[in-house]
Amino acid sequence: MSVMQPAEMTDEQLNAAVAFEVMGWTNLTPPDWQGGMYGHPPDGSAHWHRKALRVGPGVPHYATDYAAAFEVVERMRESGWTLMLMYYRNDEDGNRAYFIGDDGAVSAEAISVTRSICEAALQAVRGET
Repeated sequence: MSVMQPAEMTDEQLNAAVAFEVMGWTNLTPPDWQGGMYGHPPDGSAHWHRKALRVGPGVPHYATDYAAAFEVVERMRESGWTLMLMYYRNDEDGNRAYFIGDDGAVSAEAISVTRSICEAALQAVRGET
């Protein structure tokens, strides 16, 4: 069974993959009727109500929100990776993020800075250098 590549994922799929594989969330739920995803962040700040009502924060929109994407950058920095961003003005997917580590570098090019950060981070933690 092959793993879906980050560039092939929707924003919602990328948010979930980054939350689980990069940020350490556990027990992710499928999107609910309101479009939110829920789970347990590594700091334990979310929990479940005994009647299965979801309580606590939803999964951040890493692929579209700058503040959330830079939480990913911080997590990667803590793991020994350095971020380099490049912008190409005349290119449709003109935002490229590089994570550079001791064992090499990974990069992703996407329509937005936030998405390129998430795609590159996911490739890095998967060992796709």
